[in-house]
Amino acid sequence: MSWIFRLDPWLLALMVAAAYLTVGLAGLVALRSRVRRAAGGEPALHNSTVAAFISPVGTLCGLLLGLVAVTAWRGHSEAESLVTREATTLAALYRDMGAYPEPARGELRALAREYVRYTIEDAWPVQRECRVPPGGGRANALFTRLAAFEPATPRETVAHQEAMRAFNVFFEARRERVDAVTRGLPATLWCVVVASGLILIAITWLYAGPSLPAQVLLTTGLSTLVGLLVFVIVALDRPFCGPMGASASHFELVRDQLMR
Repeated sequence: MSWIFRLDPWLLALMVAAAYLTVGLAGLVALRSRVRRAAGGEPALHNSTVAAFISPVGTLCGLLLGLVAVTAWRGHSEAESLVTREATTLAALYRDMGAYPEPARGELRALAREYVRYTIEDAWPVQRECRVPPGGGRANALFTRLAAFEPATPRETVAHQEAMRAFNVFFEARRERVDAVTRGLPATLWCVVVASGLILIAITWLYAGPSLPAQVLLTTGLSTLVGLLVFVIVALDRPFCGPMGASASHFELVRDQLMR
């Protein structure tokens, strides 16, 4: 189902909202006459009984959807933070490479520039497709060249220690970013999210409303609201997938302002 996360936001919102609205109106049309017959001549008593039973259920379902939406947004924000940390530590590492003697300085900075180019032009489009970018060869090549350097002076020793420390932070951020590409809500929780939205909509079917237009308006409003809330969860669930995924702007900033 990864194709869902690659849709344009407006199309995804329209699809999810339309699906819930269709279910809501179809259920209302199918059950309205039966509910009115069940209410008999006392629709007010029927509606009060239904409200007393369903009110806590609707509250729990609404809270669940809201909490899941907040969790999805938090995961998206954490993904942005990972990208910022990776790009920032790589920029610090690139700056520390300036203290290396030639030819090590030129070789290390060339490897860092190639890593940034690969991340922006090759890795990020793969992430947009909800797939993990292949391999970490460029990061490993950078580490291999760093580890092969032998400091000859105390100044070079200090610079090399700082560079290795920055590389470790950079590599950790990169690993977390790659791991987050396919991270999302488990299938079980998705089933609960979808079911909670349907339960909220089904609440409107059980009321014996005297006016059909008013009940249609109520069902339409609630179904659209639930659909948009589920859309937010879907759009933010995979923080690197599709048009709403985290961007490579931090790497582009490093490339344009530091590496040129």
